[in-house]
Amino acid sequence: MLLAGGGTLVFLFAKSWLKPQRDDFILHTVGYERLELTVVEKGNLEAAENTDVICRVKAGGRGSNFATTIKWIIDPGTRVMSNRPEHLRKDVRGGFVWPHTYHSDVPLHRRGKPMTKDEAADPATSQRFEKLKVWSDLLVELDSAGLEDQERQQQIAVNTAEAAVIKAKGDLDICISQNESDLKTAEVKVKIAELAEKSYREGEYLAKKAELEGKLEQSKDRAAYSKRMEAKGFLSSAAAEADQLALKNLEEQYRVLTKFDKEKFETQLKSDFEEAKRNLERVKTQNKAKLETAENELKTKKDLRDQEIEKLKDLREQISHCQLYAPGDGLVVYFQSEQERSGFGQQSTIAQGEQVREGQRLIRIPSLDQMLVNTRVHEAMVSRVKSGLPVDIRLDAFPDLILKGTVRTVGTVAMKPEWRSSSDVKMYLTTVTIDGAVPGLKPDMTAECTIRIDATPGKVLTVPVQAIVGGAELGPNRKVYVKTPGGWEEREIVLGLNNEKMVEVKSGLKEGEQVILNPKVLLGETAKTRQPGEFESKNAKQQGENGKAPEAKDSKMPGAGASDKDAPGASGGGGKKKFDPAEFKKKFDEDPEFRKKMLEKGYDPSKMKGKAGGAP
Repeated sequence: MLLAGGGTLVFLFAKSWLKPQRDDFILHTVGYERLELTVVEKGNLEAAENTDVICRVKAGGRGSNFATTIKWIIDPGTRVMSNRPEHLRKDVRGGFVWPHTYHSDVPLHRRGKPMTKDEAADPATSQRFEKLKVWSDLLVELDSAGLEDQERQQQIAVNTAEAAVIKAKGDLDICISQNESDLKTAEVKVKIAELAEKSYREGEYLAKKAELEGKLEQSKDRAAYSKRMEAKGFLSSAAAEADQLALKNLEEQYRVLTKFDKEKFETQLKSDFEEAKRNLERVKTQNKAKLETAENELKTKKDLRDQEIEKLKDLREQISHCQLYAPGDGLVVYFQSEQERSGFGQQSTIAQGEQVREGQRLIRIPSLDQMLVNTRVHEAMVSRVKSGLPVDIRLDAFPDLILKGTVRTVGTVAMKPEWRSSSDVKMYLTTVTIDGAVPGLKPDMTAECTIRIDATPGKVLTVPVQAIVGGAELGPNRKVYVKTPGGWEEREIVLGLNNEKMVEVKSGLKEGEQVILNPKVLLGETAKTRQPGEFESKNAKQQGENGKAPEAKDSKMPGAGASDKDAPGASGGGGKKKFDPAEFKKKFDEDPEFRKKMLEKGYDPSKMKGKAGGAP
């Protein structure tokens, strides 16, 4: 408050200090000009289309994401070509080199090796290269020694797995043959058992029964004859009794045959037949199980072999990835991510002998036919920057050349702040395309982009921003010092639109009057003034020191970052709600006190045209 009071006293008594004879002031003659609102930001050139060369070799093992090391890499800035229309693809190091790929047209022992003169002269070599379509320049050669050792070990594993498959095939053939034999044997046993049961029932039993029946008839006749002869005394009683016993023995045999043996043998033979049939079913089931086991074993061995083959193919593919060729024509640029540029993320060194990670981008091949500028716009200005706005581009490499461009995209999410700046500074990535193809442009060249946001419809009265005295707290009403015939005069003015260098004067000055450009010589260092380009310098300084957001450079008055608190919906950089012209006019018409206060401050709805920075 003391400072503000002191500044007021300075303004009140400034005339008493002024001496007409002083000659240490810088003067500017007030005049009319067309006022443009611009945003000026630094950026870097980049190709609109880039092709990245990526390490596709897989990481070596668990706990490590490093894949291999760089054995050789092309120098940055080298121009390379793909699909060279040459007799052979020529290695950039000189001479002809066999492609480091696994293909039937590339001898296994020659892959990645230099060609002899005879090989290079052989017409078949040209045909091989044409078939493989490897005519591009070599960019990077990664160390493949470890992978080649793994490949040799894996080839042994593939051979072992192939031998296991052959054995499993043999076991399956043996199983099929054995199953056929076992099935045939079981079927024969069923047939034999069936025939044995039928043979006994229809043959053996009947024959034995008929034989016993014949013997019984003979024995009965003999016993009767013996009995008659004994009665006549022609035969002894012992002989007659022997014939009777023989008869009884035959009768017992017949009874046992018909009553017991028949049932016993038929039951046994029938059981054998049923058992033979059950054995046949068991053989079928066993054969099916053994066949499925053998088939599954063969399938398992084949799967293991295929798995080992896939591992071998993967190793060979990784070995082929150890030589990276140009995917297109362009300039070699070592890749660097935005995080690395900003000091964040994992820093990587791309050089011979350095380790590389799986998926790491190594080289970027930009197409130089179409270039763009990557720049950053402060959050205070990003709402005014739109796609399609015209841009003037000045390159540090060509300071006298001004290129034309167009805003292509404006980021919707703030970028991560650089490590040197505060997290409070919000910047938005903005891309600007350069119209047409310009020879000599290279990636990462420093560029200054002047984005033309808006302009006054015609010429307006303007003064340089450094002539204005006062800060944003004064609103549009500021002061300047004007040279008059009687000396220096303090003059109140009302401001309109402004850019980084000039500000519109709506009232208080006339064309041809002269204002002082260095009022601090008169008022002292405590006076609030601005200098051309102050926004950019403050922006850079604040990003590196305290991260505070700079003042908007296209507001209605120099240094304006917040509007008058009495203005409804005041816009600006102070985080207040968006200005609503209808709401402001309604309150202006209905509230006499508000209308008086606004008129005193220079706010009149009838004169507000809604231009950028024209809202209170």
